[in-house]
Amino acid sequence: KFFFFIPFWCSKFLTHKVTKEIEFYASFFLGFSTFIFLFYYLIVFFILNIFVNQWIIYIFFACTLACVPFMYFYRKYREETLSLLKIFNNKTFALHLSKEREKIFKLYEYLSQKYKETIH
Repeated sequence: KFFFFIPFWCSKFLTHKVTKEIEFYASFFLGFSTFIFLFYYLIVFFILNIFVNQWIIYIFFACTLACVPFMYFYRKYREETLSLLKIFNNKTFALHLSKEREKIFKLYEYLSQKYKETIH
């Protein structure tokens, strides 16, 4: 897990240092990640090539590529699940959301009642 965290952390760190406006965050993160991951895996490949049998390296990178579709779909699931967990773990934010929801329901009921009165 730490092996894959290094390029991600470097990309995130550089993006936080370079971007001042949030609108450019995704663009810079994508650009930095592309080059950092490319060079990181090339360096890892050459280091492993010195110490390990070449077939093990090919198997390692094939397994890494095979994990990509799984991680893509898992990321969407994780974002949805963890975002809900973050909301419910933050008590003040969850209470604020529930109060806002109640206000919206009351406003909806009031407007629907006014609409019915104007029709009749």
